[in-house]
Amino acid sequence: MATKNTPQQPQTKADFVRSLPDTPAKDVVAKAAQAKLELTESHVHAVRSEDRARANQKKKSAKSGTTTKAARKKSSSKKSSSKTAGRKPGKKALVQSLKAANPTWTASQIAKEVGCSEKYVYLTWRATKKKKKTKTAKVSSAKKKPAATASATTTEFYKVLKRVGVDEAKRLIANIEAYANA
Repeated sequence: MATKNTPQQPQTKADFVRSLPDTPAKDVVAKAAQAKLELTESHVHAVRSEDRARANQKKKSAKSGTTTKAARKKSSSKKSSSKTAGRKPGKKALVQSLKAANPTWTASQIAKEVGCSEKYVYLTWRATKKKKKTKTAKVSSAKKKPAATASATTTEFYKVLKRVGVDEAKRLIANIEAYANA
């Protein structure tokens, strides 16, 4: 059976460099000139550097169990719109959930369960308490503000009161009442 002679695609410069992995850059440039390709030594070094970086990335992802950037993009497009869908909860979330579920547990028990240090557990608890305090402080400060009114003069009056202080404002109001009653 006869095979068709299909024209070969021209070899790219990067493929030419990759075909000579152990050859010095100067020799690669010389061989490229013989093959009628224009190459520079810096291009050879750039291609090899890029290849090394990709190889190292693959090794790292194989060790840690993560995937490459391109694989993550493909898989993330298939996932639901939620950013946390399919992810493991972080240590912080585990510490918080264990504390909520088991309030009598000590920091060492939670640390052992999560797989972290006791110090991390204490820091997580403290950060959670600080967040709760700031939320309650914001709510209580909102309650102290006077009710919003439609009158522009009332708003200006509150600004003046804030500037002069409560005691001075009381004295001014007493003077105004005395003047109005006279």
